[in-house]
Amino acid sequence: MSPSRTTTILLAMCALAPLAAARANDAPVLAATIGASCAPWDGAAFVVEMPVDSLGRDLTGARLAISVWKAPRIPAGTMFTFHGIADSGAVVLWSGKDSAQRLTGTVTFGAVGPDAPADGSFDLSTKGGRRLAARFHATWKKERVMCG
Repeated sequence: MSPSRTTTILLAMCALAPLAAARANDAPVLAATIGASCAPWDGAAFVVEMPVDSLGRDLTGARLAISVWKAPRIPAGTMFTFHGIADSGAVVLWSGKDSAQRLTGTVTFGAVGPDAPADGSFDLSTKGGRRLAARFHATWKKERVMCG
């Protein structure tokens, strides 16, 4: 690749970066809770749960559960990609009494640690192609979980 083409690409990326950040900052901030949980193999995990009513009229009463199968000690900027298969956790949209749907996409966290609020964002899709994107602010639930 020629130096001028590389420079052009780098300039374009720099110019678009503020637009991407602005789009992320325009996303609604949802109030959430974070709590200790257990991974399928009984290891440490955590789950972030939030109502998603504000993301669409058809989501009245719906909740999102983001389960991460790692201890809640995550450095800032950590992104998890969910493919709909059991990888590093699962994201489930609960809509209605017993209606659950696994979602795919990414969830990014600021630092996650015990007893400190956790901020993050998600960009997820349903099997039918509907996109759900927002930021969240999660406070810890005061409960003790025993795994194993």
